[in-house]
Amino acid sequence: RDLPSFPTRRSSDLLRVILDSRLRLTPAARIVKTADGDLLVVTSTPLSAPRCRKLQNEGVDLFHLRPRREGLDLDAVLAELGRRNIQSVLLESGPKLNGAALSAGIVHKLILFYAPRIAGENRVPFAVAPNLAHAPLHHTNIRPCGPDFAIEGYVQNVYRNY
Repeated sequence: RDLPSFPTRRSSDLLRVILDSRLRLTPAARIVKTADGDLLVVTSTPLSAPRCRKLQNEGVDLFHLRPRREGLDLDAVLAELGRRNIQSVLLESGPKLNGAALSAGIVHKLILFYAPRIAGENRVPFAVAPNLAHAPLHHTNIRPCGPDFAIEGYVQNVYRNY
């Protein structure tokens, strides 16, 4: 079971955001215990639900979106973050949310981290979505990152007019 805390440098400019349509997050979670006005949970669960009130009592900010069959509306999530003056988002997620973000066209830049190890057959796909296009990355860069390395590139050619 993954129990991340998503540590930040504790700047007032940083906001940790969790997309949790069914509100599985509990008040006992490490990320809730470390919240200091810097945690937003986006959910489809009605804010009047007891689970929501418990999280709010722990200092978690909740934002409600109408439920959709295919998950949370990522454009609506970004619109809410924009209203909160959030101009850049770092997405750390699993294959389903990665695929949804790529399919929605909201990803501009990817930074993929790799460890020089053989993983065997227990691999997890990077992105899963129906009809996901596999376009090449533009303006790529490979750089070391400790013992690992990172591949950085743009999904959309942001320099096409320059």
